Amino acid sequence: MFKNATSFNQSLNWNVLSVTSLGGMFAGATLFNKNLSDWNPASVTTSVSMFAGATSFNNGCPTAPTAGAFNCPFDWDDTNTPALRNVGGMFARASSFNQAVRLDSALVTTTNEMFQNASAFNNGCASGSFTCPLDFPTNSVTAMGAMFQGATAFNQDVNSLSTNLVTSFIYTFSQATSFNNGCASGSFVCPINWNTGSATNLSNIFASASSFNQSVSSWNVANVTYFGQVFYGAGSFNNGCAVGSATCPLNWTTTNATFMGEMFTGNTVFDQALPNFDTDQVTNTALMFKNASRFNQPIGSWNMGSLSNANEMFRGAVQFNRDLSTWCPPANATRVDYDNGTPAWTLARPQWGGCTVPTTVPTTVPTTVPTTVPTTSPTGAITPPSTAPSTPLTSSPTFGPTAGAGLPVTGSDRLPWGIAVFLLGLGTLIVITRRRAM
Repeated sequence: MFKNATSFNQSLNWNVLSVTSLGGMFAGATLFNKNLSDWNPASVTTSVSMFAGATSFNNGCPTAPTAGAFNCPFDWDDTNTPALRNVGGMFARASSFNQAVRLDSALVTTTNEMFQNASAFNNGCASGSFTCPLDFPTNSVTAMGAMFQGATAFNQDVNSLSTNLVTSFIYTFSQATSFNNGCASGSFVCPINWNTGSATNLSNIFASASSFNQSVSSWNVANVTYFGQVFYGAGSFNNGCAVGSATCPLNWTTTNATFMGEMFTGNTVFDQALPNFDTDQVTNTALMFKNASRFNQPIGSWNMGSLSNANEMFRGAVQFNRDLSTWCPPANATRVDYDNGTPAWTLARPQWGGCTVPTTVPTTVPTTVPTTVPTTSPTGAITPPSTAPSTPLTSSPTFGPTAGAGLPVTGSDRLPWGIAVFLLGLGTLIVITRRRAM
């Protein structure tokens, strides 16, 4: 209605109860600055880009540092916007806007670009103050792309935002240069404890968020495929540890990752372990650690069998020195300048084209087995003595204890019946043979 009406700045005491869309209503109305908190937009489903580019809009309040600059909250609270579904770009480029925002947004699904480049926005707090956390529900939101991108003054706690259903976080805090989740710069006690189990894309989420250094280790990123530029240029990020401390591992399990290009590019303080990184399906790691000048963590266990592009992966990683001899990227994977500018790297490089494995296996086995076995069986011929006994045997030999020899003959002392019969027969055969020899 007033889109690009660059001179318009009149009060609007309208009844908007039946209005369903306020999309783009004041977009580009560069002078407009009236209080609209009295409106009752109960039927409105979309307010997309409503104040986009309305560079003077501050809901009727003067801009800081004028007194009273934060006394005009944008209050479409629980009773006013029950039907609202889409607030994408609502305050984008509204460079003077800095009021507390209260919406009944329980059914909102999209907050993409909501405060993009709203350079003064800090949810009603003065720049440098951290006591104005966001206060509107996001239970149904599935997309938060670029929500605070370029909101250079914003630094409030965002843990109240529900992210259970969000699939895309692309550019969410990109270039939000003051953002540290409600902590002062240099303080590490404000982790972002979001449920990110539905996320599939984290591209550029903290890119150039130059003050951000809080732990994000609790995040579930198992479904994320795209990790490109996540911490690109995030020059303070060390996952909640002070510079030089390596006790804050980034415990992300990257089971479905396919793209990690430029993930830590230009991050000059990051040096944390990546113990659960799964790279089985990753095809692109180009510039991943480029100019990550402190990084030197063991990553030799990564499976790089799917890699196709590793150009400049470690370029300028001046402290990196790890054995990567177990990396076996395909021969056709591009790797232009992948190790350029790594003066500390003296350990083994990846084996491009596949790892060398032993090609010789033991082929010598024992060829000699025992070949000598007894050739005489118990029933073989018995050679008689050359000299006959002087006294012929007239009775069979006696085996076992002899009665009256001092050892009692008991049932347990007797030989088993079958053995006794065999031995008795053998004795008889010996006697007969000797007699014939005589």
